[in-house]
Amino acid sequence: MDDLVLAEATRQQIDSLLQKVKLHEILYENFGLGKVDLSVRRIIGHIEMPLPTKQGRMQLYQKMIPAEYPLGITDEELYHIVCHSEGLSGAEILNVVINAATFALNREGIQCLVRLQDFELAIEGVKKAKKANCQI
Repeated sequence: MDDLVLAEATRQQIDSLLQKVKLHEILYENFGLGKVDLSVRRIIGHIEMPLPTKQGRMQLYQKMIPAEYPLGITDEELYHIVCHSEGLSGAEILNVVINAATFALNREGIQCLVRLQDFELAIEGVKKAKKANCQI
């Protein structure tokens, strides 16, 4: 007998939830929002995060590159890296710094310095991955 009561209560809860979903669909359609994926409906709010400006990217690179980093670039080359990083987020810039260091680690001795070419290769890799993710 308890199983029947539990089953009926569960059925009623499911029915109630389905009615709420149908009500949401009607509200969305009536307000001109059209059909919206259920996962999008569950998002309470969207936060817009603008990408860093040139000055912001420069600050990010300066803060993300540790003092112990075996850096082999000039200030002009750092500026070139900042300009070439347009369109990247702070997290993507961190990936660039890490990837550039990884490329340099594959070399030995004095060649192990992180150079402009390492950053350029890392930036291109991050941009390529970003483009591939946008197409999914």
